Amino acid sequence: MTFSSKCSSLGAMLWLAGGLLFLTSGISLLIRGLSDGDTAENLNPATDFEELPEICTIDKVTALKKDRSQCASKSGCAYFCDIAVSSLFTYRGVHYESSTHEETFTSKCEDTTTFLMSSWKTGDEVSCWHPVELPVSAEYNCGNPECYKVISPEQEVETLKEESSHDVQLGIGGIAIGTFVASVTIWYNGYCRRRTAMAEG
Repeated sequence: MTFSSKCSSLGAMLWLAGGLLFLTSGISLLIRGLSDGDTAENLNPATDFEELPEICTIDKVTALKKDRSQCASKSGCAYFCDIAVSSLFTYRGVHYESSTHEETFTSKCEDTTTFLMSSWKTGDEVSCWHPVELPVSAEYNCGNPECYKVISPEQEVETLKEESSHDVQLGIGGIAIGTFVASVTIWYNGYCRRRTAMAEG
């Protein structure tokens, strides 16, 4: 495709590329959100798991935190804290490793009050759960072969539902923005080329 230099072909291509980026990212998020939502709806933690009769003891907690920011020239910067937390725990003298739980907070890590697991320390006693029968769905993200958990499976499924809903909303927004930007860019470039051709003719 050849753009008239008077219509800033480079600018049009950059705007079009930006619109397509929003569009493809939105489609990806929408697909992931819908897939995760279907997965969450098909899980039934209330019947798949039960609380263990005795408490579990926390041996070690590992929390990996990473700050990131997104900045816009007019609106300033938005700060995020990505946290990945896992733990080692003991039940009836046997040691287990938990699955890794990830969450993103809309603040700097130093200002973030993190979710339950990252506030635990060695020696804490907590409730824990195990499957009614094995195997369980791989979507439960077991950290050990027995799938013993120190985070309620019901809470995990609710978190998955919330994340899937968030992804769907972001996906729809990205598709809308991308479609608008790409459509306006294509329309304006055509309009500009016609006006330029008329002026030169």
